[in-house]
Amino acid sequence: MPRAKPSILDGDHAIAVRARTKALTGWYIGDLPSLFAHGFSYDTKGRTERELNIRLLFTRDKMHHSVGWWRNADFEYCWHLSISAWAGELEPGRSPRDMGAESEDVPEDEERYWTFAFFPNDYDKLWHEPGGTDPRLTPEEKMRHRHFVHLRLFLHPITMQPFIPEGEVYHLTRWIPGLTPDKVDR
Repeated sequence: MPRAKPSILDGDHAIAVRARTKALTGWYIGDLPSLFAHGFSYDTKGRTERELNIRLLFTRDKMHHSVGWWRNADFEYCWHLSISAWAGELEPGRSPRDMGAESEDVPEDEERYWTFAFFPNDYDKLWHEPGGTDPRLTPEEKMRHRHFVHLRLFLHPITMQPFIPEGEVYHLTRWIPGLTPDKVDR
């Protein structure tokens, strides 16, 4: 039997609306200037496990296919929600690790809660990516990001409407950042 949707607090619906409004100001293209200009970051206490601090990062992404991250052009555009859980206090604009916080696994109920807060009508189209799977990460970065959760709602390249892409997403090969979109290590 499928689990019921969690009850989302009105204030958390408002957070999701603010996040989407900020992300609509432009596209995140994988660099810090576009992340700071168009990404929405929000720190809060966990809704299902209050002892955890949760950091939400919401962006509207493009260029996943054209820069060579993913081979399938259906994966070029998406809404992207990253969720991370931290033991230790968070401070807006600062890296949790710089403040001595330790990353934790995001509890399943916490992930479900924020999934329904941000994607109440399209949760069934989401792609779930566990942290540390980005093929561009070094082994050390993969370990640091392993606790993060990434939820992507892909957008049709012409209509920008949510849809479920078909076919191959990517091969776990590295590409040369900043130099070429060509994949290496084929």
